[in-house]
Amino acid sequence: MGLYDDFQNDQDVIDNAQGVLSGEGFKDFETIQEKMTPGQNGGPSPGYTFSIHCIGCANKNAISVSWGEIVDLAAGTVPVDPDSRRPWIYTAVPGGGGKTTPPIACGHCAKQIFLYMTPDQCHRYVRAGIQAGAISEAQVAQRIQQIRQHQAAYQQQRR
Repeated sequence: MGLYDDFQNDQDVIDNAQGVLSGEGFKDFETIQEKMTPGQNGGPSPGYTFSIHCIGCANKNAISVSWGEIVDLAAGTVPVDPDSRRPWIYTAVPGGGGKTTPPIACGHCAKQIFLYMTPDQCHRYVRAGIQAGAISEAQVAQRIQQIRQHQAAYQQQRR
């Protein structure tokens, strides 16, 4: 007889195991909190801030994602982290598509933080940003134009 034979499924184990991450504690650990970042001194919002626990040390990390990165992802391109200048990490998903995560390490233990984002998710953030007045449709269009120009220049270099 195994340790968890009395439980019917994974959720039953989570709710009844009485461990440090049981029930609501586990749900809090697994939850990524997101909010549109307020601008400083009444200025425009720089993007979104995500609060996520590290899978290595369980400490909470605040990850900032700029509007440029969000628009890049919504447009289906892999953004570059503005601080490290490294591209985001892309992972293909079976059946097509993919997800990306910024190349950011935990501020406590230096393990990779996995904040996976998809283009659909970023479309929702862009729409919310436009609706809140944090980013304009003109700014989004300008960024997409820049993406297209960079893609065209890259394709020309490859020929």
